[in-house]
Amino acid sequence: MKTLTYGVLPTQEQFDAAFERECSSGAFRFGNDPRVGTCALTASELWRELVKARAEWDKDHNETPEGWISGVLYSLGFEWV
Repeated sequence: MKTLTYGVLPTQEQFDAAFERECSSGAFRFGNDPRVGTCALTASELWRELVKARAEWDKDHNETPEGWISGVLYSLGFEWV
């Protein structure tokens, strides 16, 4: 588990390495997710969605994107503290 400061995304290089390690099929799968529905995202698609969610969080100060980002990152081996 890699620890990150709360609210900070990993670098894209760190994200890509974690994605490759954790998603051997080449896709991150969601089932009935309130943000993206049921789908499988590639590394670049998931990265864009994380960056978009982070920008929404900054703009709206809504906890929804924050929880989603945290959950995705945790699945990839990152922890916000």
